[in-house]
Amino acid sequence: MLPAFYAVAGILGAATALNIILLRAVLRRMREFETGNQVPAVIRLPAVGTRVGSFRAAATDGSVITEADLADGTGYLWFLLAGSEPCRARIAEMRSSGRFDPERVILFVAGGDPAAEKTRELMDGLRDLGRVAAMEWPGPVGAAMSGIRAFPTLLRIESGVIAAAGTRWEEVAESGVPALAG
Repeated sequence: MLPAFYAVAGILGAATALNIILLRAVLRRMREFETGNQVPAVIRLPAVGTRVGSFRAAATDGSVITEADLADGTGYLWFLLAGSEPCRARIAEMRSSGRFDPERVILFVAGGDPAAEKTRELMDGLRDLGRVAAMEWPGPVGAAMSGIRAFPTLLRIESGVIAAAGTRWEEVAESGVPALAG
């Protein structure tokens, strides 16, 4: 009986040690990804040329954002994840660059309860960059853009069609020209 106990204890000890090693590796990879030290091998962005589908989102200013807001002219959509370091860095870059017109930008914030204090503070802090709305992820807004799978995601929409997709402003700006009106 005692040898069986030792065998079971040895197997459980080895399994526990392996579990701890794997957990530490996963946590290390998650930290690297959150701090931006590692870029995923494939970032799947919405396909250029895709027509924006139907959606409806409530903005923090009380207005309603729909696909009709993107039907004419050029607009920019930013998809940000609450608590994400890469998103926070992108916000800081955009705020310091001043290379865009806030009237042409809509920011969607995912990954947090809009009523939660942290998410509300983030959303309120983005108002100077454009119209801000919370979104479920995945949800109808992401689905209307043929799926948002990475954060941050920036899209240039021209007449209701995705004209450019990227994770940096330079990847979506019109021919490298800032989005300032006039």
